[in-house]
Amino acid sequence: VDFLDKGIERFPDNIILLDGDRSWTYREIGRLVDRIANALLASGLTPGSKVAIYSPNHANAFACQYGALRAGCIWVPLNHRNTADTTLDSLNHLGIDWLFFHSSLSKHLTVTPNTVPTLKGAVYLDDERDLDIGVGLGSWIRQFPERFDFPQRKSSDIAAILSTSGTTGKPKGIVL
Repeated sequence: VDFLDKGIERFPDNIILLDGDRSWTYREIGRLVDRIANALLASGLTPGSKVAIYSPNHANAFACQYGALRAGCIWVPLNHRNTADTTLDSLNHLGIDWLFFHSSLSKHLTVTPNTVPTLKGAVYLDDERDLDIGVGLGSWIRQFPERFDFPQRKSSDIAAILSTSGTTGKPKGIVL
């Protein structure tokens, strides 16, 4: 997150992301990252909570990743090409607390408190609307204040858990 903060400080109006016809400046992404971090903390997550992102390439997936890290949470990227069963196994095996996902993947994955008991919330990262199994990112972050005091991280804190491909069995988590 430090590199993002340095970019915001030095180049606030420079473009950091392009996604289709839309572009975002460092300042715009910084505000979105802060809002996502605030919403995660206000939703009851604490440093060390596991936040999964299940999405193809999308600018909001980038913002959700950095928002989770800013909140002191552990980022867990999930491969959007995995089967629904593999994804559900990963969500449960890793004890995921929060899920950001792309609406195009919701038809492949049914996430409920019965299928993922540790899950405290799910947010569509690409949609403003509240849909069947989650709320839209825009409506979700607007419910919370714009600024929290973000937790201080130590270099020994876990930042991410990356999943192996599972070629020799079930996928395993690699802690970074």
